[in-house]
Amino acid sequence: MRKITIIAVMLAAFSACSHTESPDPVKDGIRAKIAETVGPDATIIFTSYERTDSTTFGEELEHRLRVLELRRQQNLINSEKYIKEGKVKNAARRKADAEKDMERIASLESIRERLADSLDITAYYDVKFSGKAETESKTTEFNGYYAAVTPDGKVYNIQTSPKGLHKPMGHVIPGYSDLFPEQSAEDAGSGAE
Repeated sequence: MRKITIIAVMLAAFSACSHTESPDPVKDGIRAKIAETVGPDATIIFTSYERTDSTTFGEELEHRLRVLELRRQQNLINSEKYIKEGKVKNAARRKADAEKDMERIASLESIRERLADSLDITAYYDVKFSGKAETESKTTEFNGYYAAVTPDGKVYNIQTSPKGLHKPMGHVIPGYSDLFPEQSAEDAGSGAE
């Protein structure tokens, strides 16, 4: 009995000493992104960290398809309005925009078919966090920040408000960036919509 007690105490002491934070690519991605801003020598400490939501590839595709369909309909309405007003060039531009939207909708539908087996996989997480980054010369605090991060730790957006957090997230969809070359995943992540 005494040997069992000694072994149990030793195991408890060993596990207490060897406790380390398990790897979290999402958290590590946020750390790396913060370090890019404040300096590579920064020590980053989180005082709070919570994954508040997740979005699957299927959900993101559905959102992007709805937005495109709404824009297509609005372009058609504006085209008809401009025709009635005698603004032929504006009408033609809106009609061409609606046709381009339809092509992109068809392309996203094709992507959805190719990703059929992956539609339920998490595409990204929403994270709310606070903490500080310390370098030799300064301390930077970040309280109540939000991030949109893929499961492998690619940070698409960090900002002080959840508004506009998902703006660049279409780029997690394979092939999306080719359909929308005018949108940059990096530029879209400003949070300003």
